Amino acid sequence: MLIVYSAVILVNILLRTFTEQSLIWSQDVVLGLFIWMSWLGVAYVIHQGNHIRFGLVVEDLSPRATYVVYWLEWVSWLLLAGLVVVFSLEVTQNYMSAGAVISGTPIPQYLLYASIPVGFSLILLRVVQQMVTVTLRYRAGEEISIGTNFGGEM
Repeated sequence: MLIVYSAVILVNILLRTFTEQSLIWSQDVVLGLFIWMSWLGVAYVIHQGNHIRFGLVVEDLSPRATYVVYWLEWVSWLLLAGLVVVFSLEVTQNYMSAGAVISGTPIPQYLLYASIPVGFSLILLRVVQQMVTVTLRYRAGEEISIGTNFGGEM
């Protein structure tokens, strides 16, 4: 996606510079690719455990207290991502019903907006995966410390 995103921008810059024309669809496509990359990236970062956390706050907490902090984080993610999925599905459905396409292309416009429910569904999946992994580690008596860096587990 990043290669296509960069290529579209480069071609559009060259066209504007040398011909004073531009690709009518480039702005919508670049915006859509950026949104897709963003939400897929967020899901990946959560899966890797590298999202920003408050590691310094829980640095000296017991494993039980750290586990409670994890649960607070998970519940927050599930509520937020769940609400976004529910409401973004409605918006995406409206675009599907309208049958609009990206200007100058045969690409349905709803594909741009589908990135939000897809990305947040992946976030929900990653949070549930993390819940299972950390819970199994906690029950086995293994280290579950959040860590003091900007993300990731120790």
